[in-house]
Amino acid sequence: MNSLVCQNVCRRFAVLILLLIGSHAAKSEEPAKGLLLPIPAKGSPIASTVTAGLNGSPTVDAIRAQGFDERERLANEIEQRLKISVSRFNEFKANTSGLTEIGKREFEQGLKDAENRRGDLENSLKAARNAPSSNAWEMARAELAASYALYVEAVARTEIGLMKTVAPSKDVAASHQ
Repeated sequence: MNSLVCQNVCRRFAVLILLLIGSHAAKSEEPAKGLLLPIPAKGSPIASTVTAGLNGSPTVDAIRAQGFDERERLANEIEQRLKISVSRFNEFKANTSGLTEIGKREFEQGLKDAENRRGDLENSLKAARNAPSSNAWEMARAELAASYALYVEAVARTEIGLMKTVAPSKDVAASHQ
């Protein structure tokens, strides 16, 4: 029962993160010059998270709006974001010593899910790049947008585990006063 409650709370928190990103990023829905996808808004309270860097909701909307002729550029931009998120998670993997047992477990489960979703997203990217016609592109684009959204959700759940840190001991807290 307790783990079920924890899973529901974590899912709701992940959705909240995605909504916050979407609402804050909506202020800057325009892509940067030369890019197809919108960039995350600076100064957001969650701007430094991996999830924010993926810019979930606005990016999914931008994917859905791209035409057949832009598929290669779009795939390249998504691939770049994917590489950055993987790099950030590799940094996090090396430094999980301050997490609670629950945090470590949630981080590892989330990371495994994110890796699976990354594989799905990479397959969608390949299909998008190889779409031979605008009709095939429409199907590939829809799959790409869905795969991207699922990857962002898995990344958000992974980051929730990183938020569960061990409180400093009384001795450490006293030495900082």
